[in-house]
Amino acid sequence: MPSKPATKSSWVDQIQAQSKKDARTQPWKKTLGESYNKGKDGEDWIDLKQEYNERIGIPAKRTKDDIKKHRDCANQFPWYSSLVGTYRAIMAHDEEASLMYIQWDDLYNTEKPFQIFSPIPDDAADQRRANIHFVCGKPEKIIDARPDIDSYSLDTHGFAFRNYPTRFQRFDSAADVEDTYLPELEQKNRDMSKQVETCINAADKTRSFLPASQVHVDQAPSAVVSRAHLHLPDKAEHLLQGRVRVVNIWRPIADVVEDVPLALCDARTITLDDMLETDHVRKHYLGATMYAMAREKYRWYYLHRQRKDEVTLLKMFDSDPEVEGKCCPHASFRHSNVPENVIPRESIEVRALIFSEVPQE
Repeated sequence: MPSKPATKSSWVDQIQAQSKKDARTQPWKKTLGESYNKGKDGEDWIDLKQEYNERIGIPAKRTKDDIKKHRDCANQFPWYSSLVGTYRAIMAHDEEASLMYIQWDDLYNTEKPFQIFSPIPDDAADQRRANIHFVCGKPEKIIDARPDIDSYSLDTHGFAFRNYPTRFQRFDSAADVEDTYLPELEQKNRDMSKQVETCINAADKTRSFLPASQVHVDQAPSAVVSRAHLHLPDKAEHLLQGRVRVVNIWRPIADVVEDVPLALCDARTITLDDMLETDHVRKHYLGATMYAMAREKYRWYYLHRQRKDEVTLLKMFDSDPEVEGKCCPHASFRHSNVPENVIPRESIEVRALIFSEVPQE
């Protein structure tokens, strides 16, 4: 028998009740003052990842000229990408690497973790951009998933791999991505999930930013409810009564990933108690992400030499209480064998809000 999704009252109301009980302060509200919720979404975004990336060997600078040269060559000669990317592992290429984890602080008993990604007013008494700290974890084994690439599933592991070739190339054009690439992925999502009522895709505007070395889940459960109301204000209440999933579709667009792969945590080895919900504050939007604390029980995977026709599906949230794979914490890491003239990783990530099994009105 297929599992039944949790009803709206059993998870949305629970999240809202927990938020009301949370008596911790949110100091960013006083810091930003009247400047909060003014301006366009994404305006004045400040990337905070460079400091942490440098600590595990991820370069701070991305050579855009090399990326353009590599992409132009691939577009001019269709066989180029196939030649560069053709690979089938005879034996696994497991890695060992240290990942970045959030560090617990007793401050979080009274003050909620936060990060501010917008400029802080000069006259603000509290100039902290964040009250969180990350530590470099012990080296961990990261298993190459390629030999068993078809054995991973969203509902079990929290991640999966799919062969999604695309002719679309204008990833630098936000308008073209929205008009062409997002509808293409929406159909893929509908084919992947049965009884899909509504599927909303949103391209990640931070594609040109640095890889994230901190172990995280993009959307905390509370943020999922907020996003549903943000994208579908007139339908959210009804759609939230069915099964709700948030799935990210991550694609390399510079042919083969050789320098900074994406590490994926087996969803069965981590729980919400292992993570800290953190406010992500932008000038125009308040979100919430989950950062993982270091534990020895996690099991990690990555896809060796991932090609641009291979996408990684990462589940951020699932309201179905009977599904094992609730979410997939992930992070970037520096590969141990990076070619001298490697083309820096470039990727695009699309967030899909999938509503299914919605009761009839």
